[in-house]
Amino acid sequence: MQRCSRLSISSNLWVALNISSVSPKRIAPRLSGQGKRVLFPAGAIIYREGEASAGMFVLFSGHVHLLKLGPQGQQSIVAEIEPVIMFNEVTVLDGGANLTTAIAVQECVTWNISHANFQALVQGYPMIGLGLLRVLSARTRNLMAQYEDLSFRSVLARTAKLLLDFAYAARVRFNARNTRTRIWRRASPPFPKR
Repeated sequence: MQRCSRLSISSNLWVALNISSVSPKRIAPRLSGQGKRVLFPAGAIIYREGEASAGMFVLFSGHVHLLKLGPQGQQSIVAEIEPVIMFNEVTVLDGGANLTTAIAVQECVTWNISHANFQALVQGYPMIGLGLLRVLSARTRNLMAQYEDLSFRSVLARTAKLLLDFAYAARVRFNARNTRTRIWRRASPPFPKR
């Protein structure tokens, strides 16, 4: 397993943990020694649900599915992870078992830190713990919104809300693409008329 460059680790962790109170260069030497860069080929199991803590991962590149396994072996995708984001962070806080199974959908480059190393890092740099709390707070709010939808909205209302959310996301992407097209048209000479 290869070590990441100090600045690469800290810059990506700043994005994943939403830390802005200190320069990444200030703690880069400490970060590089606490975790390791791990490469996973497509289809690899990164960790399994119920096994001892695999630590926290930060995904630098690739695509990961987090799965829950049912009693008869059925799989449910809980989340699709894309860079740059952390996952399995609960295990570095409590040292407990992995809550999900993580599978590399594409070849992945990750950074992994164990429970013990994360605890030592947070003791030396409390702003990392505060950054993690902000991320966990946002995820808890999202989870509560999903719970509210499942508990209080009919299937029809949930479907309508999901379609509206998809339409809004597509509109945002379309507007960005449409803006580029308008800029291109302004910069291009007009087509001759026939």
